[in-house]
Amino acid sequence: MIINVDIHCICVRSFTNDDQHYEVTLTQENEMKGCSCPDHSRSATACKHMVLINKVHRIPLPLPEALPLPIGVSDSSAAPAAAPQDDPVHALRGSIER
Repeated sequence: MIINVDIHCICVRSFTNDDQHYEVTLTQENEMKGCSCPDHSRSATACKHMVLINKVHRIPLPLPEALPLPIGVSDSSAAPAAAPQDDPVHALRGSIER
């Protein structure tokens, strides 16, 4: 399943399509950084290709906070807080107090 090992990347064959391969990138500290597979791109969690590398090469899986956010998801800490009138709990409290 593992096709090629490089200093910055490990190529892993797809589990479902022998003609397809994915690249698991590594940091300078030899830690997994990400995978080019669709599953990892969507979920930003450790994928089966990363788990395979973990089992074969004993490279630790990345911690969730070390992985990039999924495509289309922004950092929630950067989002502005909802205005009190837009908060459903605030609206419910207001209707109870009246």
